[in-house]
Amino acid sequence: MNIEDCIEIGKIIKTIGFKGEVTVLLHIPVSKKSFAEKIIFLKLNNRLVPFFIKYIRIVNNSATLAIDGKDTEKKVSEFLKTEIYLPAATLVLSAEKKAFGSELIGFSVNDKKLGNIGEIREVLDFPQQKILQIIHPNGKEILLPLIENFILKTNRKEKILEIEAPEGLVEMYLNPDSEKQN
Repeated sequence: MNIEDCIEIGKIIKTIGFKGEVTVLLHIPVSKKSFAEKIIFLKLNNRLVPFFIKYIRIVNNSATLAIDGKDTEKKVSEFLKTEIYLPAATLVLSAEKKAFGSELIGFSVNDKKLGNIGEIREVLDFPQQKILQIIHPNGKEILLPLIENFILKTNRKEKILEIEAPEGLVEMYLNPDSEKQN
């Protein structure tokens, strides 16, 4: 696997117990769906080396996992401070996690009905939720809540976020006069 085709998702920061479990500090909010293939890539000697995992548990911005064939603390301790990668094609982000945000800046946003609605300029972090600040090609600002149900697909390689915004939400920003005509 080429490093160009993968995304660094975190780093192994410590071992847990004596059965070969490790704690991973996640740099980006990945969903458990990203591990459906049960394979991770560790960066060893500047190369990505594949490893099968037995299981993974994700809580907030960390994960606990067990690497197949590495069932003792001694065997996994060699991986401390090692970066973990996943293929970009299999990466599924979780929009509900608090850490999600700045990695979307610069992404183009394509709505299922409206097509290209602009580029993400900022991810605003409010206590209730995160808001995407999108600049439409005509220069108008669109503010959309970052809600997992709106996101259809995240293409990290091409920096495209495909969404299905609720009907009328984007149009409200693009055609503000249409609301006043009632």
